[in-house]
Amino acid sequence: MGIGIIFEKENINTLDAKGEVLLTILSSLAQDESQSILENCIWGIRRRFETGKHKMSTKRFLGYDTNETGKLVINRT
Repeated sequence: MGIGIIFEKENINTLDAKGEVLLTILSSLAQDESQSILENCIWGIRRRFETGKHKMSTKRFLGYDTNETGKLVINRT
């Protein structure tokens, strides 16, 4: 339809061939960074499972709190 998008911060115009290439490269880099963050998160979760540690938020977890050592304890209130 011939409608272009101009990214002001990066100075990219999608109607320009150079802009299309630059946009493709930047989106590829962003995808790689996202994949790297995902792999790091999965690695951390696996390591915690291997060591027997858990990371659980008890702020919205009704009926339980954590003590000084991080173990779950029943909150009777």
